[in-house]
Amino acid sequence: MNARIKYQINRILESIPNDDETKIRSVEKIKKYGNECGCSWGANFLLASLTGVTVYLLFYYEWQNANPVKLILIVILPVFVSSGIGKIIGIGIAKIRLRMLYKSLINHYTF
Repeated sequence: MNARIKYQINRILESIPNDDETKIRSVEKIKKYGNECGCSWGANFLLASLTGVTVYLLFYYEWQNANPVKLILIVILPVFVSSGIGKIIGIGIAKIRLRMLYKSLINHYTF
């Protein structure tokens, strides 16, 4: 976010009375989106990948030809990769929502 937009947002928030519901909600959303780490999305992707790996191992993995290294890679790689992708998506969505909130505030409170 560039400095000009942050300055405009600060001016807008300073101009709204402190007891205004719009200001309270906007500040809460700015804090929420600005501090988003993507952990909840990462956890959801982790759960989905663990479910997928479990289904694969139960129904499709050939246990009679089991290779320990291959088994470890089948389990660990998708779980870590999908969790990382989930975190990145969560952070990206928060940044998009924050930018949309900023644009909404700028469009609604023009000086």
